[in-house]
Parts: sequence; structure tokens; C-alpha cells
Amino acid sequence: MKLDNTGVEYSNRGIKVDKYLTTSANNIYAMGDIVDKTAPALTSTAQFEADYLSAYLLIKN
Repeated sequence: MKLDNTGVEYSNRGIKVDKYLTTSANNIYAMGDIVDKTAPALTSTAQFEADYLSAYLLIKN
């Protein structure tokens, strides 16, 4: 994904995010199977994360 110049931290498991799905680059968010998390990939969390992130961004702005 060519993240080396973005300031986004990642590992071989995926992109590192905080509890608000924010990456180490404050204005970049990540969600779904690309996130470094303990839940197995392809679990049904992507829709939940999308709903959560959109609600969070609406409240934040």
C-alpha cells in the first residue's frame, strides 16, 4: 500500500489503530481486515467499524 511516506505505523498483521480507528497519522483512519487486531480476518466487523467511524467523525466535526 506504500505507507512508508504517510507516517502510518503497520506490522505484518496490519495497520495499527487506536480505539477510534485512528492510525499514527492523525488524519488517516483504517478499518476492516487491514487493521492489526486480534479478531480473525473476515469476521463481520467491517460494517460495525464503518458505522462507528462515520458516527465518530460526524460528532468530532
